[in-house]
Amino acid sequence: MQCGIQHTVKWYSSQPAKECGNYIQQNGYNVGCNFSKSEITQFREFYVYRNGSGESGYELPLTRNFQLQNQVKLNPPEDLALNITDRNELILSWDTSEKSLKCRMYEVRYRSDKDKSWQVNTINSQRKYSLPSIDQKKTYIFQVRSKINEYCGSTVLWSEWSSPVQWGVADTDNVIAFRTIISAISLLGLILLLVALVKNERLKVIIIPKIPNPGRSFDPLFNNHNGNFQVKKWKKNNFC
Repeated sequence: MQCGIQHTVKWYSSQPAKECGNYIQQNGYNVGCNFSKSEITQFREFYVYRNGSGESGYELPLTRNFQLQNQVKLNPPEDLALNITDRNELILSWDTSEKSLKCRMYEVRYRSDKDKSWQVNTINSQRKYSLPSIDQKKTYIFQVRSKINEYCGSTVLWSEWSSPVQWGVADTDNVIAFRTIISAISLLGLILLLVALVKNERLKVIIIPKIPNPGRSFDPLFNNHNGNFQVKKWKKNNFC
């Protein structure tokens, strides 16, 4: 509907026609109509009559017929998950919040961090997509959207794209980089400590104290008593 024109909407699935009871407004003008579930039903045709007037004059009346199943816009898929197999195949799966899974079709789009455009594939009914032989050096982004399929309606309304899900080496690279930085810092600290030990003898004595050798203190005992400390009695000197 054109903005700047006040519209009146009437509808009927059987006579008589009824005026819209819940208008959609934009800037004070009627631009659409909300219908409740009790007013229109699936697979039953209904008609909408519209006319309008504004500062530019009258708008020509228009009557159109609709079917509810052709006007459905689904919610985007949820809970996207990625798993990789032993054959280097990436499996994308997802879930939906609504029922009637047999009436759905999906589009999957993906691209790597090396691609400029999306690759788009259509999936009928199943909630799974596989990407064989992925490049382990790339990062991949996936999104999914859905709509009613041709067996349940003829809508062209796709849902919004789902929240993206990502798979790739980005996280691993970050971990490796972090470990490299920590190792470099530790090595630098060790080098600085060794330099300080070489240049400062006092620091060397404090950190790495010299352990005295007790063997020299016992050399006279071994030489004079042949190492026999049990039978020898020590003489006590008298001091007057």
